[in-house]
Amino acid sequence: MTQYHLVVLVHGLWGNTSHFDYIVDALSDHADRHWCDEKNQLLVYTTTLNEGFRTYDGIDVCGFRVAEEIANKIDSLEGTASQITKFSLVGYSLGGLIARYALGLLYK
Repeated sequence: MTQYHLVVLVHGLWGNTSHFDYIVDALSDHADRHWCDEKNQLLVYTTTLNEGFRTYDGIDVCGFRVAEEIANKIDSLEGTASQITKFSLVGYSLGGLIARYALGLLYK
């Protein structure tokens, strides 16, 4: 069974997924060289539901969207021979606040 460390990236105000392109590449490259093997893998996921003007909907609405997006991603992996054993959230600017709100929802 493959064990995944899920890293979720949340952009800030007026952000989009391309803001994390470099970080996705750097994390994947580092993990491939130093951490990953047949049983342990890094899965980097960039949220998409709050791109552009949608960040104006507020931290609570955006946080709810991110929490749903994360839950859907986890559910999509449950049917496979894999398991998420670690979970990290990374967000810059408003994305950090949204990530903290989403984490509270997921914890609840």
